[in-house]
Amino acid sequence: MDKPVPDGMKNTFLVHAVVCLVLGLPFLLAPDVFACVLGFATVEPVSARGLGAALLALGVSSWLALIEPIWQRVAIVLKMEIAYTILGGLALLYELLVVGAPPSTWFFFIVIAIFAALWLLYYFSEAPAEAKKWV
Repeated sequence: MDKPVPDGMKNTFLVHAVVCLVLGLPFLLAPDVFACVLGFATVEPVSARGLGAALLALGVSSWLALIEPIWQRVAIVLKMEIAYTILGGLALLYELLVVGAPPSTWFFFIVIAIFAALWLLYYFSEAPAEAKKWV
C-alpha cells in the first residue's frame, strides 16, 4: 500500500523551495552584487551563476516533491537532498574553518545543516522500508 508524504515533510519541501528561490535568483541574476553584499571580495560569475541555477533546480525538485502525495515517489528527491546537504555542509565547514570564508557563510552553513537534519529525520523516522534502498 502506498504511504502518503507526511505533512511536516511537505512543509519542509515548501520552505526549502522558497529558500532555494530566494538564494538562487540573486546568484543567478546578479552574482557580483550578491557576493559583495555577502562580504566576498571577489567572485567568479560563472561559478556563482552555476550555484544559482543549481539552487533553483533544487527548489524545483522540492516543489515537485511537495505536490506528490506518495512517499515512494519522493524518496529519490529526499535521498538527493540528503546527499547535497551533507556534502554542501562539509564543503562550507571546510571553507569556514580552513580557508577563511566571510562570516556570512555561517548563515548558509546553518541553513544547510538545518535542512540536512530535517531530511535525515524524515528518512530515518518516516521512510517505508522499500524507500530506504540506495541501490
